[in-house]
Amino acid sequence: MNIKQVKERFTIESLLKQLGFEPDPKKSKGHDLWYCSPLRPQEKEPSFHISTRFDIWKDFGELEQGGDLIRFGQMYLKSQYKDHSVSATLKWFESLSGPPKHHTFKRMIQSKGKDDSPYKLLTVKPIYSAVLFQYLTKRQIPHDLAQKYLRQVFFLHKKSKKRIFGLGIQTRAGGYDVRNPHGFKTMIGNKDITFVAGTGNTNTVDVFEGVFDFLSKLTIDNTNTSQNDCIITNSVNLYRQAADFIKEGTYTEALLWSDNDYAGKQFEKVFSDEFTHFSDRFFRIAVMGHLYPHHKDLNAWLTSQSITFGKKKQLLRSEPMWLNPSPDILFEL
Repeated sequence: MNIKQVKERFTIESLLKQLGFEPDPKKSKGHDLWYCSPLRPQEKEPSFHISTRFDIWKDFGELEQGGDLIRFGQMYLKSQYKDHSVSATLKWFESLSGPPKHHTFKRMIQSKGKDDSPYKLLTVKPIYSAVLFQYLTKRQIPHDLAQKYLRQVFFLHKKSKKRIFGLGIQTRAGGYDVRNPHGFKTMIGNKDITFVAGTGNTNTVDVFEGVFDFLSKLTIDNTNTSQNDCIITNSVNLYRQAADFIKEGTYTEALLWSDNDYAGKQFEKVFSDEFTHFSDRFFRIAVMGHLYPHHKDLNAWLTSQSITFGKKKQLLRSEPMWLNPSPDILFEL
């Protein structure tokens, strides 16, 4: 099963029921269900909340973690001291005999701790605004590709009561990283990375700073899916979340499609530093900015006329610039 198939078959509520967990009848009400945490079997008081309306969860225990169905599956397997990589989690879901879910898909977010964001999420819909489609055309992102990964996100500025909309991609924690044609960019809800599962069985993960870098690579590759798993950090400040996610998996190499600016170079450094003392397995990192040295990022390279589209696609298959060589190269030396 892939992530889409899992979410079509299970809800968090149906999964918990299948695992033998029932909501606390006194504390639960309507769409808000409370459980003794499935992640801490010794717990006696319910501190694990799910919203059946939006199919997200939050554990108000020691770490105050939360997210979507897939993230819960990972954390549950981790609590059982089992392999909790994304691929292992998907196989675990496949092994469960659960009936298809019956609820309308609509997601919103719960903020972590106190909600001090100036914005309130209103609703999320497929892209239909002509202004946003023009924005995508300007960035040379095919509309059908954008519809696959992005949503038209409506939100409210709490103080001014101004209603705003933009293009958003959902984060692992259930929030949205949003931007619009006027240069506005924000993250609504829990700040987190976005994970996109690849279609191939590879040990490589592609790491992008922003969603337009991710979409630009797919556009140049002339595909709507990536062979490799992909992480979109949504902010260079979330490098540690990206590194921790990679460490929990079985990846042996990461390709960094970072920006060719000071922030991008700093990201490459701090991300690489996260693996300095990583000894679980050999892991190597490559920077890919050398493919577009005269452009700020992948999207600027995509939209430039410096070389042909075919040449860009050919360059994507060039040998990465590894920051650390493989064991085979070390042996040859």
